[in-house]
This record gives sequence, structure tokens and C-alpha cells, in this order.
Amino acid sequence: MQFQSGGPNAPGVYLLDGLRAQDDYNGWDINTPAFEWFYQSGLSTIMPVGGQSSWYTDWKRPDNGKYYQWETFLTSELPGYLQQHFGVAPNNNSILGLSMGGTAAINLAALHPNQFRQVLSFSGYLATTIPGGQTALRAALLDGGQVAALGESVETALTGVFDITKIGSQAWTAGARIYWDDTNKRTTTVATDNTLIGAAVEAVASGAGDTIGRVRLNATF
Repeated sequence: MQFQSGGPNAPGVYLLDGLRAQDDYNGWDINTPAFEWFYQSGLSTIMPVGGQSSWYTDWKRPDNGKYYQWETFLTSELPGYLQQHFGVAPNNNSILGLSMGGTAAINLAALHPNQFRQVLSFSGYLATTIPGGQTALRAALLDGGQVAALGESVETALTGVFDITKIGSQAWTAGARIYWDDTNKRTTTVATDNTLIGAAVEAVASGAGDTIGRVRLNATF
């Protein structure tokens, strides 16, 4: 966890990361001046570190060497620690997140209204049960290295921008329709026997090193 105090009994602002959350620093610290934004604001800044592809949930069983219990940590363990050691109020907090974290922020605020009085979601995925949702989520989870067992309940990512494995021999143009090849577990521009998941955000060349493409998932397809 990364932390910046807002003073005694200050409410906290929890900033949740995106799908590719790193294990060294929170993405809000890496990519934005978030600590500067909240400096001397009277709000304590709380940035959990880690949790790639976790959705900040409590997992039912281990997968790919991970057994996340993020909801328990954020709502049952961390508030008491922050109050005892840093004087952060355990309630009247705000929570916000980007992408995966935006979905988690909405869910956690709904489940724990006494802890979180304000919630902000930036490019979060708020409709998770429409047709095509399971395929879109599987594409994101496979790219992040985490795959739910067949038949398990999962939270689905239907919209947003992701860097996802592609066929290296294919060149993409910006706006090209992108499909999920479930046999080879990668994205492609080939429609036959594959599922449409979105569009290419930017052009990508072909070649052995060009195996990642940026895709905007579109739940309306």
C-alpha cells in the first residue's frame, strides 16, 4: 500500500488500479500526480498495490498461483490498521478506480455503504451480464494471466481499452474490427469461427515482436 496522510481523523480516498496492476507501485502514482492532487487537501490518499486481474474481489479458490482476498483486505482489515496507525476515519471515505478498479469501486461502495460515502468510476464496466459478456471478460482475463474455471461466476469486463495478445503476423489498422480466437486464446482480425469483441484503437505492424494490440471492447456488438 502507498499512503499519504491528510491529518488526524481525515477521511480517506481509495484509488484502485486497472487490470494490469503492478506489484511495486499503484498505477495512479506511476501515471498521474495523484499524491500532489490530494496534498494538504484534508484527505488521506490510499493506494493499494498489486492485484492484477483480481477485480478487487475475494476469490473462491486459487488460480494461476493467486488466491486474492481483496474485498476482505480493503473493507475488514485495512480500515482498522489505517485508523490505528495513521488516524484515518474508518467511514465517510471515498473510493475511485480506473477500468477494473472502476468496476470494483462501484461494487465495494454498494456493498459497504458505511465505509464509502462517495464513489467514482473511470471507464469501469457497469453492465456485466449482457450477451457476449463472458467472452469479453475471458479475453481480458486471459491477457492478464488469470482464468476462472469453467462454470464459475465472474465479474465481466465489457467495455474499456485493453492491451491484448494478437497474432504477430497480422497488421492492424486503427478502427479494424477485432475478434477473439478462443482456440488459440488471442485476438485476430479474422471473423470466421471467432467472436467479435471490439475495435483496434491504434494501428499495429506485423512481425514477431508485434504481438500486443490495443482493443476497445464494445458491449453493443
